Amino acid sequence: MASKKFDILIDKLLRKTVDKTIHWHETASESAFRIALGEGLIRIERDKSSYYSAYLQNRKGRTLDQIGPLEDPGPLSKLFEAARESALGVDDLLERMVADMESGKTQSLPQEDEEGHSLPFVETPEPIPLDLSRKDTN
Repeated sequence: MASKKFDILIDKLLRKTVDKTIHWHETASESAFRIALGEGLIRIERDKSSYYSAYLQNRKGRTLDQIGPLEDPGPLSKLFEAARESALGVDDLLERMVADMESGKTQSLPQEDEEGHSLPFVETPEPIPLDLSRKDTN
């Protein structure tokens, strides 16, 4: 059972995330996001059954409080979606896409795999200049 203060913090996190006052970060899992505040961090996640959990952890990674797992149509699911959008930069991407569309600009498409799924965009690395004027002294 979560403490009342943790419930209040979740509500405030939702408001601040929606207002874009704070920024969440990705984790190794595509279904979990986290944010560090003060001496602790909050991790929010959704499992494969669409149950939501939020964890209050200290800097050593120890869980001090927890909400869920809940099949929650309320604040926890809303916070998860807001944290996801924040961490993945969804709004920024959409704004750039709309700006390109309005200016008539399109981009090259990523390749597709054999099943027709888009492969990730790959940025071409900058070439490394070779200094051929140096002589090997060995």
